Amino acid sequence: MPTAGTIYTIEEVNSDPVLLNSNLGYYTNFMNLLDCAAIALPVTITENNLPFGITAFAPAFHDGDLIKLSESLYANGLLSGSKEEVYIDLAVCGAHRRGGSLNGQLTAINAVYKETTYTSADYRFFALEHLSPVRPGLIRDPDKGGKIEVEVWKIPATKLGGFISKIPAPLCFGKVTLENGTEVLSFLCETYALKNAREITHLKSWDRYLQG
Repeated sequence: MPTAGTIYTIEEVNSDPVLLNSNLGYYTNFMNLLDCAAIALPVTITENNLPFGITAFAPAFHDGDLIKLSESLYANGLLSGSKEEVYIDLAVCGAHRRGGSLNGQLTAINAVYKETTYTSADYRFFALEHLSPVRPGLIRDPDKGGKIEVEVWKIPATKLGGFISKIPAPLCFGKVTLENGTEVLSFLCETYALKNAREITHLKSWDRYLQG
């Protein structure tokens, strides 16, 4: 059986906890009522970055048999939950955002949108208008910085190297601090490219710059 017929986000459960928690028990409640033994087996991480698994069940006191079955399923490659994809958070502030002209580079490697948020108030933001196409440049400057809007995407770790290799100079990669204090990988800009750039820190987002 599926361990759960669907997976809800924390926000969805918080909006209606009684009903949604009841739904999550649809495939497992009867096992308690019928006095079955059961074991939940992780299978995969879905495209929405949520877990999916199955539950194997048997009459009471067959726990050992279920464990042996589980070990066999993984050992023979019939389940791959022990080899879940590892994801790395990446903050983007320009054309790689949803709806942007380069967003396809993320979706092509099965990256998953996580959230829209802001950096800490330590960054300056520039429009590199002397480049074609125009692109944003982000640098850290605690003395003159502000909060800049970013989208955070979860990138499969196995695909990150290939993605980075396609990004041209003067953009580069490093860690940025988000407003909640966490550090994530992000696009940054080499300072030499800012000589003829237009500062747009006060706009706080690439969308506002594009809107004129």
